[in-house]
Amino acid sequence: MLADVLFGSSGVVEQNLKASWQFDAHYNWANMRAARGQAFDLAVITAAPGSISAANCNPSYDEQLIQEFINHLKYIRAQRVVLISTIAVLDAQSATYTESTAQFETDAAFGRHRRWLEEACRSMFPASLILRLPEIFGPGLKSNFVFDALNLT
Repeated sequence: MLADVLFGSSGVVEQNLKASWQFDAHYNWANMRAARGQAFDLAVITAAPGSISAANCNPSYDEQLIQEFINHLKYIRAQRVVLISTIAVLDAQSATYTESTAQFETDAAFGRHRRWLEEACRSMFPASLILRLPEIFGPGLKSNFVFDALNLT
């Protein structure tokens, strides 16, 4: 059994995690099938595919990608799972929700599909923790509202 594994390897969150923690293995879309049948102590999942605009412009393709990702996760075992998600799963991101009072996104595909991933992870991995990040900013970021505003051309 591998101790700690990271699913996702090229984004800003992944790069920061890899810089601060020694993972025994890294998987991404290119090699995720290799993780099938393996057991892990800790699996950190950051590999939900797609961007907000791409997901909302082509919801059926985004849904297909999320389903494919969930299908990969069905074939691994992990004692503990941390899913790095997004506050876009909430219908009002500035609301002061608790987990028991939260209302979830039902219109925009990006949030709706990532909530679906959260539910799948909770179902497959009882010892799971879901972290919902807001807009992020930092070294390695290539695009988002803050990045675009700072890099007007």
